[in-house]
Amino acid sequence: MVSPNTLRTALGALGNIASAFLVLSPMPTFYRVWKKGSVEQFSPIPYVVTVINCMIWVLYGVPVVHPHSTLVITTSGSGLVVELFYVLVFLFYSQGRKRLLVLIMLIASIIIVGIFALLVIMLVHTHERRSMIVGILGGASSISMYAAPLSVMKMVIQTKSVEYMPLSLSVATFFNGACWGGYALIPFDPYICIPSVVGVLLAIVQLLLYGMYYKSTQSQIAARRRKEEMAMAEVAVMRDGDNKILTRDVLQRRNIGGRTECAMCQNCNLETALHLLILCPFAKQVWSQVSMKLGYKLIEEGRSLEETWSKSILQTIAKPTDWRITGPVRIICVCWWIWRQRNAVVFAGKEMRPQQLADLICMEMMLWMRYC
Repeated sequence: MVSPNTLRTALGALGNIASAFLVLSPMPTFYRVWKKGSVEQFSPIPYVVTVINCMIWVLYGVPVVHPHSTLVITTSGSGLVVELFYVLVFLFYSQGRKRLLVLIMLIASIIIVGIFALLVIMLVHTHERRSMIVGILGGASSISMYAAPLSVMKMVIQTKSVEYMPLSLSVATFFNGACWGGYALIPFDPYICIPSVVGVLLAIVQLLLYGMYYKSTQSQIAARRRKEEMAMAEVAVMRDGDNKILTRDVLQRRNIGGRTECAMCQNCNLETALHLLILCPFAKQVWSQVSMKLGYKLIEEGRSLEETWSKSILQTIAKPTDWRITGPVRIICVCWWIWRQRNAVVFAGKEMRPQQLADLICMEMMLWMRYC
């Protein structure tokens, strides 16, 4: 028969694994921040709050506060390192007032928790009372952290969409709460058990919502994707009498003043559709990167866009296949994103490396395969 200590250790080990998944779940968000070089509208507050929570539970697990809680220290300590990394990423990629706000919150959090730890250790002289004080504060901070998705759940119900409530986060929260809830029962530790049970209940609600609105979410995503494709087609086929997209050479012929050089490379004195989409060094790098990721060349050297398009159409007619993976569709996708990035440079001053744009294009193609 398994002894209580063995079972408690096993549940604690599982809790470490579940906590690791929970802490690492925001990685896609920070990958996006890194790729775009900006924190956009993301808020640093959840990550600063989690840093505070991890620091309190590290304090709870040290021997002078609550003996025999090594697993609590390892979990909270590793979580603290990761969350500090997230906050530092925010500091690096934020600007102005937002960067100052993150810095102030981080420094204030460290000072406040440090003062709290010194007061508890110096003024409270028994393990039981230290555990009670730190445990109550840690339980309150954990409950507030688990309750953070409540605003997201409200949005899910209103929009009937779970697009912004990641399934991985809900599943990780459920298993994390379940493992630590079981760990806290042997022996009973209310300061870990109560917030864990709250986390499990909130995770169950999220999973139920996910099951209820999954199909409607897919329908909404598919409808939005079709709408975006229609908009893409409308912009892509916006042409003048000479069948040219509205590049700077066309604007010049219409007597619309302004700059005439290529917006992407500054090397061509007159921006034409052929140069912008095919001959521009930026465009060439994008085509090369996308072709490398797909495993075949979309445009051959020495062949114009019209020739490549005609050849792709003939191949598609000769060998019908899924329209989402045909050459013409992929060519449209690359041209659209180059044109979109050109407009982002001209009208918003937002530059992007060819590698980054190629990654976005391939991601777009994957979304077409999944949802269209």
